[in-house]
Amino acid sequence: NQLRGGKQVALVSLGKADGLQPGQKIEAYEFMEITDFMTKKASCQKSKIDVEMVVSNQIDDNTAWVKIEGKPENVKRLKIGTLVKRAPLEGQGLMKKLF
Repeated sequence: NQLRGGKQVALVSLGKADGLQPGQKIEAYEFMEITDFMTKKASCQKSKIDVEMVVSNQIDDNTAWVKIEGKPENVKRLKIGTLVKRAPLEGQGLMKKLF
């Protein structure tokens, strides 16, 4: 993964082979270690980073460039190696199909 242009664009390790198409959205996550103060056991929690990442037309089988938009404090949370996955496709949920 790469971040360029002051974190305005990024190269992600998802592409056509993963079903990605230009215009689709990508979600970014960061991991935090949380320690239970009573048991002292540590666990890893996944937290979604509140940014919008839209796939550009620069897409290969295994990589794609995405445009990043969001509040500066959220964009700062993006780092090389940040976990990304394709956002749920609109209109695929049961409630959307029923109503």
